[in-house]
Amino acid sequence: LEILESKGLIKWLRYVDDVFATLENKESAENILNELNSKHQNIKFTLEYEDNDQLPFLDACVKRHTTRFNTTLYHKKTFTGVY
Repeated sequence: LEILESKGLIKWLRYVDDVFATLENKESAENILNELNSKHQNIKFTLEYEDNDQLPFLDACVKRHTTRFNTTLYHKKTFTGVY
């Protein structure tokens, strides 16, 4: 993680194969994505940017505020409520 911190990583949280990270700026995000994707030819990370200070992550919608994050339940557009 030290290499990624030098490229602008602030926080790195992982759940199984999903990562939630906070970064200094979009340029840092691209640099970190390139660094991660250069490590193994069969493992490729993708990137999603927040929209309107919020980002879906797993089954949560993470909302960014000045000093904290809040979460609410998130459903994809294809959610039908049927299990």
